[in-house]
Amino acid sequence: PAVFSNQVEIKGVYQVVKRIDVIDANGKLCLRVHKPDKIIDTQSLPPGVYFFRLSTESGKECVLRGVKSKH
Repeated sequence: PAVFSNQVEIKGVYQVVKRIDVIDANGKLCLRVHKPDKIIDTQSLPPGVYFFRLSTESGKECVLRGVKSKH
């Protein structure tokens, strides 16, 4: 998994992302960003494991895993 702190950079996505849902290890939706920029602000999230569900304009979904560090 990718390690991140106060922001996440979305790279390698070749379709237009319509929405990103950030879900914690317990399955709780912690953050939802509509029409995100390349950088997602994650300062409000406590350290832990998160899943990033990217939904594209074409209806496809991709889930990526990340770990927020304490720094």
